[in-house]
Amino acid sequence: MTRQMLTPQKGPVGLAFFLRQGGNPEEFGHNGDDDGFQASLIMFADSGKGVAIMVNSDNGTALTNFLVQIVAKEYSWNYAADENVGDLLSLIANVRGTQTAIQKYLDLKKDSPKKLDENTLIQLAYGILNTGKVNDAIQVFKLEVQDYPKYWNAYDSLGEAYMTAKQNDLAIQNYEKSVELKPDNQNGIDMLKKLKQPK
Repeated sequence: MTRQMLTPQKGPVGLAFFLRQGGNPEEFGHNGDDDGFQASLIMFADSGKGVAIMVNSDNGTALTNFLVQIVAKEYSWNYAADENVGDLLSLIANVRGTQTAIQKYLDLKKDSPKKLDENTLIQLAYGILNTGKVNDAIQVFKLEVQDYPKYWNAYDSLGEAYMTAKQNDLAIQNYEKSVELKPDNQNGIDMLKKLKQPK
């Protein structure tokens, strides 16, 4: 039964486990969350070794990724998870504030630009938006638009933040730009209809 659980059933997923997420063919694991609580399990079928990490935080997944890398290095596991800069910036924002996270992003942009992509700031901004800091999130989304002016989702996301802030004129401007860049952006089309409805 154990071997069946670790046999791919659909894509990289076995029965209840994600397989080979860190590049090791013997690796399997699972994660989950609830409000204020996140957990992750990573195991290795060949050695029977692994780690379970449970965090009482909505930022547990980001923290877990760093902890697993530390444990894997300490015990010389064949584990090579991708570094997620968005997770790092989110942790910094939660511990040190939005401005410190922005400064870290700017430092990475200067020193290690290949670690960044068009979704790095979007991940950071949504994490901030989900904590209710709408103005801080708008600031990060505006930086996203500045750095990726041809990325439709930058404008779509900024539009959402402006809509949350009840700045509907600015929301409309950004949703219109997102649809201009990606005419089949159904979310942008739907939001524009909603925002332009007579009240």
